[in-house]
Order: sequence, then structure tokens, then C-alpha cells
Amino acid sequence: MRNRKSYFHHLLHAHTAGRTKTPLRVLNVASGPARDVREWVLDNPDNEVFFDCVDAEIHAIECAKKMCAPFANCVEFYHRNVLRFLPAKGYDLVWSAGLFDYLADRSFVYLLKALMAVTKRGGEVVVGNFSDFNPSRDYMELLGDWVLQHRTLDHLRELALEAGAAADSIEVQWAPEGVNLFLHIRR
Repeated sequence: MRNRKSYFHHLLHAHTAGRTKTPLRVLNVASGPARDVREWVLDNPDNEVFFDCVDAEIHAIECAKKMCAPFANCVEFYHRNVLRFLPAKGYDLVWSAGLFDYLADRSFVYLLKALMAVTKRGGEVVVGNFSDFNPSRDYMELLGDWVLQHRTLDHLRELALEAGAAADSIEVQWAPEGVNLFLHIRR
């Protein structure tokens, strides 16, 4: 999962590069303990970025609040099920690294549509998903009872179109080792 954090940090760098007028507003969906957010803020103290982090797991939120306590002025946490609640702010970047792997197609489309609705024009939604090329899949499922929705590039594009994304706003990128895909939708 380390590559997802690096990918997130790369996205944040891309979205903050040359930005001078307004702070970057980021929604981190299924944020977990928010180590990636903490590390970003520590490593980039001069960038004006505000994070709203949403997670359904109370222990993850409690841990994240402790780790990010020094940054309470720029990181806010919501203990919510994202299928029922999203903050109603306009975001420049919406990020979800590890939730969509668990969602059936119908829930995937529903949530993606909701995330697109809270993304500002000119902003971007980025969703991570395990690809169907996962050499560890059998081990994950048989030994770890960890069953995910592995998807192809084309399947991710189809789901984005079904959620209402314009065809020319969709891009799917591979993580370097090819196990994770990242669906990008420009608003």
C-alpha cells in the first residue's frame, strides 16, 4: 500500500504546483489513520492545503486525530459512512485509495457520482482500485480471506461513464508495479 501513499503525495504536489491564490481543498475518503496526510503536512509546511478526512471506522479516526493533532487548523475528520454522508464543500481534489476495491459496481457508481458532485469545476476525483493483474490475489483470497473487486482499465472507464463522467475527462493510470489502477476524472 506504500505506493498509494506515494501516488497521493505526487497528486498533491501536482495540484499545489504554481498555486498561489487559493488554498487547495482535499477530500480524503476512507482516510484510515491519515498517515499520508500527516506526512504531507510535515514535509510541505509552506503549502496551503486543507484536508477533510472521512472514515467509517472510529478507531481509525481516533488514531488519525491524535497523529494530526498539531495540524488541526488544516485537517478535519468526519466519522461517517461515505455512502450516507459527504461533506458538502467544493473540493479541488477528491482522493480515495482503498475503498472502491470493496464496492460492487452499483455502489461504486453511486459513490463516484456523489464524489464528482462535491468536486469543483476544474478539480479532479482520483479513485484507486486493484487491477486484475495482482500476483498476490490467490494468496489474499485463500489464505487471508481478503476478497476485493479487481477491475480492468476498461471496466473502470465504463463505471466512470455510468456515473456521468464525460469520456474525455476520464484517464486510468497504473501504479509502477501494475497492481493498482487509479481512475482520474477531471471536472
